[in-house]
Amino acid sequence: MAPAGAVLGIVLSFFILNAIQETSSRLLWSFARDNGMVFSQKFGEINPRFDVPVNALLLSWFILVIWGCIHLASSTGKNADKDSATVFANPETHPSVP
Repeated sequence: MAPAGAVLGIVLSFFILNAIQETSSRLLWSFARDNGMVFSQKFGEINPRFDVPVNALLLSWFILVIWGCIHLASSTGKNADKDSATVFANPETHPSVP
């Protein structure tokens, strides 16, 4: 039998990943709706059958899958992502700040 912590982690991961997917697809859709990105016409559509932005949802899913594959396949990719986030979060190390 699996420890309770492992089961809780799996259940929480499901809900967290679902929230990330939903939020990112809605952000993509809102940018596209306001003509703020490339192919706005396509990603700004709402599917009449499901009443959700399916194209934005699929693009968001594709980006998240690619991002996850980079993290799983390469420790170098994971470290580069982590390090760039650290550098860009600190304004003192950013090259555009005098």
